[in-house]
Amino acid sequence: MHKPRRIRSSLHQQEPPLCAVEQTAAVFVALAAATGPLDASGLAAQFRRTRTTEKKVAEVLASLAWLGYVTSEDGQTFVTRRVA
Repeated sequence: MHKPRRIRSSLHQQEPPLCAVEQTAAVFVALAAATGPLDASGLAAQFRRTRTTEKKVAEVLASLAWLGYVTSEDGQTFVTRRVA
């Protein structure tokens, strides 16, 4: 069974997560730590880049938006949903 890696507090240039659960968690944590809206490219820059990093981040963002965990005013940049 795959053993999940811990998400480091410093997200700058960490290894890209391998499984879908790790990818989702890493993107969500990075977006929650952001001071403003970010797009897939801006989030992907926080990880070591592979050919598919930006595409995977965009897919995770789309899923998180569909589930209601993140919002977007323009469909390109995203922020975590804040609960009052």
